[in-house]
Order: sequence, then structure tokens, then C-alpha cells
Amino acid sequence: MKATKYYQNRVETAIEFIADTLANGETPNLERCSRVAGLSKYHFHRVFKLVTGETLQQTVSRIKLSIAAHQLAKERISITEAAMNAGFESSQSLAKALKREVSVTATQLKNEPDRLTQAIAFFSLPNPEKTAVGLIALELTSLDPFQYIAIPTKGAYPELNQVYHQLFNSVGDPNEVRAILGIPDCNAGQLNGPGALFDCGLLLENGWTPKDKSIVDKQFSGGQFIRVRHNGAFEGLDETLDEAYRNILTQELVSLADSQCLFHYLDDPEEVIAQNLRTDIYIPIQLLN
Repeated sequence: MKATKYYQNRVETAIEFIADTLANGETPNLERCSRVAGLSKYHFHRVFKLVTGETLQQTVSRIKLSIAAHQLAKERISITEAAMNAGFESSQSLAKALKREVSVTATQLKNEPDRLTQAIAFFSLPNPEKTAVGLIALELTSLDPFQYIAIPTKGAYPELNQVYHQLFNSVGDPNEVRAILGIPDCNAGQLNGPGALFDCGLLLENGWTPKDKSIVDKQFSGGQFIRVRHNGAFEGLDETLDEAYRNILTQELVSLADSQCLFHYLDDPEEVIAQNLRTDIYIPIQLLN
């Protein structure tokens, strides 16, 4: 199964923009790429990776190396000039990147045309149709908008027990808690990436106001969602999330909506063993006519 042409075309537009931006000596960022591609900023990175097989940063690095390789093919261009023209800070930066990716030096590429031709082919843009899609049960559902309390974290996932304890302690009465929530940053390479944002949240009975200054009131927008049930330890959520996205990308009549994902933790990990934990994942979508 392959991602629909809709998403392939969007990602290809982003790749073209990345290449043009780098060729002009600028560095593209996620926000600009998502805007040019016409994809939601909440989902762009994960969609990009699932369609191309690379993260945005890996694609940027590959295109820079491709530009450098083409520059090295020009007789009058020095290695330092090739590096600078491709957006590397120095010839040493280019040397490290080449060593990491193809285990050769710029001098070897400059002096050996056959090896340079192979490197240019290797650094060509990835095939956007190469990513396989697994099978997973998807359920169409809807949620009304709701308000919740949260403690925002950065790079802390999955070590969040103390954060949730803080939330529960601030509430006092567990009967006031209607649901335990997590609002992930789906644009992170992984949920536990160093820059990954994650809101630890609780949905409460009406009328409760947080007193802890580190706790904030937030609004979750409602709408239509694809719901996927994850069974097992929280460490496997990222894999299930990827699998759900892969399947959504194959649906001709569904596109990702411009809002955030939601984790609904159905079990308390202090009461249920890891292998029996259940988490419902909500991915926002819109139905196409």
C-alpha cells in the first residue's frame, strides 16, 4: 500500500522548496516547509518521514551533500568553495558529512569521477513511494471541544510519572478526574526526542480551577478523529502512532486536520501491568468530498 498522491505531491512540493532554499544559501525550517506544502504544522514532520523514509533534517543534509557533490564535479570549484556553496560552514563540515554518509573524502570524489557519479546518485532525492504500510484497525469517531488542565513538558517523555502525580495531588480528590490525557507533539522525530513537547493533562469535572502556578488551563478542539487502540506499554505508543499515520495516508477520502493528536489513557499504570495497559490514540482528520 502506498501513500495517496495527495500526500506524495505535498511532500514533493516541500522537497522542491527545501532544494531551492538551500540553493539560495538559506536554511529551511519546519514552519515554512509545512506552509509551502499545504500541510498542518501539527503533523508535517511525521507525514514527511513516513512518505520519504527520512526526517526533515536528514533530507536537508542529503540535499546539501547532493549540491556539494555537483559542485565538486566542476573543475574550477575548490573543495572549500563547494562546501560553502552547499551551505556547509567549512570544508571540515563537508568532510565529516561525507565520511558519515559514504565513507569517502571530498578529495577522493574530486579526483575520481566514477566515485563522484556514484555519490551523486546516492544523494539523489528519496523515492516518495517506498514506504510500506502496515495493517491496523482504524475507527472514525468525533469529540466535542473540551477544557482540561495540563503541565507542559519538553524532552521529558516517557518519564512523566512525577508530572502526573503533581497533577493528581493538585486536584486532591481523584473522583474529580474524568480522564487522564496526553497531548503529544506529533512533529517530533520520536515522542521521546530531546525537543519533543508533551502536555500531561487531566479532564476534570466542571467547576475546578487549578491553584498550582505550573498548571495551565487548555482547550482541546473537537471534530472528527481516527481512533486507534494501543495495547501494551507506553513505550510502544510511538510505533502505533506511526502505523496509524501510515494507514491514514493511504485513505483517498481522508486528510489530516490542522489540530493536535490526543492520547486517552484508559488504565492506571500503578494498578495495571504494562502489557495490559490500554491507550486510545485520536488523530484529527477531515473527510474529503
